[in-house]
Amino acid sequence: MPVTIVCVRCQRDVTIKADHANRGQRWCNMACWMADQQQRQVEKCCERCVRIFYVPPSLAARRYCCRACAVASRWHVGLFWAQVNKHSGYRALHMESDCWLWTGATCAGYGALTRYSRDLRAHRLADELAYGPFDAEWLVCHRCDTRLCVRADHLFLGTQLDNVQDSIRKGRHSSQR
Repeated sequence: MPVTIVCVRCQRDVTIKADHANRGQRWCNMACWMADQQQRQVEKCCERCVRIFYVPPSLAARRYCCRACAVASRWHVGLFWAQVNKHSGYRALHMESDCWLWTGATCAGYGALTRYSRDLRAHRLADELAYGPFDAEWLVCHRCDTRLCVRADHLFLGTQLDNVQDSIRKGRHSSQR
């Protein structure tokens, strides 16, 4: 037996089967249903990668855009700091504090580690742990010019141009040798 309902999206009168009405159908077609669902979405920002994502109101407490971000955020930070020597006694000439040196694996003179099958530089992860996620196009540069240093106040985000200007200012650029 057909039943007439009013679509909650477009306000049209629609005749549907009674069992569909009993199951809660409130839209005239799939397009109205999709538009209604999108309108009800809550905008969120991923706490790890800072990507914007949308969830239904029932999942508004969600903090991460995907499973990979949720798993990566739970990575044990103690594993990282266990490979750092905070009492090395090494200090760059122009720095007021000692460098914290990475004692784990290295690649091209920089600290290196693998986190969830992803190769990372230790100083990039140290900056992310201290200040939060940043876009991949940014470089993490060393104020102290020590490649193994992972001390957050010795690091800064910059572009390739910033890094080259920093090396010229300190007299360590290849064109000055």
